[in-house]
Amino acid sequence: GLTELTVSLRNKKGGKSPLDFTGVFDFQYYTIPNVNNIRLMNATTWEKSPFANYISAPMCKTCAPRTENAPEGRSVGQCMPRALEISPSNIKETMYPIGADCPVWSILVNGTNFINSDPLECQYALANRSFSASTKATWISSTVVECAIPQQAQGAWKGQNVYLKVTLDGIVYTQQMFQVDFYPQPTVVALTVNQANSQFRQASFEGFGVDWRESENVLKKLFGVSQVHREVPLNMALRDKLEKVPQYFRRAPTKGGTPLALYVADGCSSCNTARQLDKWKDSILLKFSHCPAPHSATSHAYLDDCTCEDGTIVPLTKVPVGDSNPSRTGTKTGGYNDRIVWKLEFATPVMQQSEAGEYLVCLAINGLHFVPLEEEAMNLQAATPTIQSLHRVGFSFYPNPILTSLGFTSGPIEIETPYTLDVLGQKFLTNVISGPRYPHMVQVYFGGLDTAGVSVPFSFRRANPMNVTVPSPSRLDVVVPSMTQTFTENFKVNISISFNGYDFTTLELGVSEFLLYGIPRVESIFPRFGHTDFGTVITIFGANFQNSPGRTKCKYESDGGRESLLVPADYISSTEMRCIIVARLKGPNDEFPQIVERMSVKFSADGTESTRVANPSLFKSLLVTAGEFRMLEDVPSLNISATALPIEGGVLFPVTIAQRSIAEVSANCDEACGRAMCLDFL
Repeated sequence: GLTELTVSLRNKKGGKSPLDFTGVFDFQYYTIPNVNNIRLMNATTWEKSPFANYISAPMCKTCAPRTENAPEGRSVGQCMPRALEISPSNIKETMYPIGADCPVWSILVNGTNFINSDPLECQYALANRSFSASTKATWISSTVVECAIPQQAQGAWKGQNVYLKVTLDGIVYTQQMFQVDFYPQPTVVALTVNQANSQFRQASFEGFGVDWRESENVLKKLFGVSQVHREVPLNMALRDKLEKVPQYFRRAPTKGGTPLALYVADGCSSCNTARQLDKWKDSILLKFSHCPAPHSATSHAYLDDCTCEDGTIVPLTKVPVGDSNPSRTGTKTGGYNDRIVWKLEFATPVMQQSEAGEYLVCLAINGLHFVPLEEEAMNLQAATPTIQSLHRVGFSFYPNPILTSLGFTSGPIEIETPYTLDVLGQKFLTNVISGPRYPHMVQVYFGGLDTAGVSVPFSFRRANPMNVTVPSPSRLDVVVPSMTQTFTENFKVNISISFNGYDFTTLELGVSEFLLYGIPRVESIFPRFGHTDFGTVITIFGANFQNSPGRTKCKYESDGGRESLLVPADYISSTEMRCIIVARLKGPNDEFPQIVERMSVKFSADGTESTRVANPSLFKSLLVTAGEFRMLEDVPSLNISATALPIEGGVLFPVTIAQRSIAEVSANCDEACGRAMCLDFL
């Protein structure tokens, strides 16, 4: 209990000493306290989670704060602790930080005989009390004290048993020791290399974000195909392979369910007493904490100002898979040889569309202590690549985009001059903070269904992302990729858009469909002249014509293009199309019809109004000159205006025949159309 200590200090002569502590002081005699159990806490309350009974915490580190306007990330050289490798002969400091950026956490200690004294503190140390760290204890009652977790762990704790004791005076400690499992907080591995013969010959990019390895199955399901193929060139040896985008996009729609891959380096692959990450499979959690980006942000440095206090939590979807094979994980990278790379898999949570925005990503290995996820940045210029800096990791959620219509609905399979298609919709992603670790690539796929009995040399094709722009949330412009194929029949594809390589806009009949057609070869026309007072049926000869009512057109233009007329082209066969040219063309201002003696006849594989209005440059590029046509009052050949007559008779049907004799026609055949064709026609 509390007693009084009287002190009287005199010199040999009985006089007062200059060091006179004479007086009465309170002195506490105490019973050494006992510790019965310990339990994890957060900053203010008891943890209710079942994980709180397993006493563990990440090793915390201390880094110099990033100064204003400094580059994103924190230098590893400014972060302590670093890992210590302990062996019977020596203690060696390795080259990488193992601590987490921790807030204030506590451990609740239950026992007896605790008193409220100034020296009350908690000590964390190895079994032999070496490598200790003490923290101030808070007295709650005679049976409860609260011990803060060290803000800077000892590097030697990595993989070792650490014990907690309590002292009332800083000298005598409780006899009971309770183990606290301090684990190295894993960091995101962005690059792993393999060292062979002192040369770094192989590299494997890992990271964090949407799992692009799952994109193949999504595309197969989306477009209903059984095989996937590369874009270009079409190589039979590669027909069953998809050209995936090997990047982890850190964004997903709010609808949830997007698979995430997280590759982390665990610093205890060779620690005998440490639990590897697969043993934490029931407690590993990921949290997304809202972290609004400033309007002027050009990097992700703003993540340093956010915390993991609140957010949306998701669990693992699969058991962690580790790989310590040096040929892949690069366990020699940076001069240390005791790390193993693990793949952790999650799925994004379902969120309200109003919650779209930027988020800080936090990771809790023990299910309780969430700390900002940090990514390693390597110095690859050094003779031995090492970790140079650490960067917090962010993630973006965006509203679910919708494709509502296409600017025009058909286009050529292949054309020398590329053409742009306007894709209209809602909530297209426009404002993106991109960077080396935050790639941004809008992917537009043109997909076709498998066709029974027809060998289609592509199932879907991705447009070059460099040719995709998003000028507004309601419009996306894409240069249509070449759709080379081996047959000439028309076929439809569906267009789908993804802003993260996995989540695509839905396909809808009449909304996302786009017709692709081949461009026929145009060779000649017949006849090449007609009477000015009567319409003339013109046949266009060529190859690969298609039966597309309403789409194929003939265009007549006078010299210089001053007068023109667009008329339907009727399908006769794959080698013939037929158009009717009127007797006279109207002038540019709809004045009285004028006689045009000489005009150009052009054929268009797509003269639909949607193409002409939405993409006039495409319409112009599709016009192919078939030949020249002349209108004369004195026609030097037979010109029959009707192409068919009713067989039942009795119907008045005008037929105009040029007033020339057969002899006169024959005499002019060579000049007009060639004798053989003229005689056959006759």
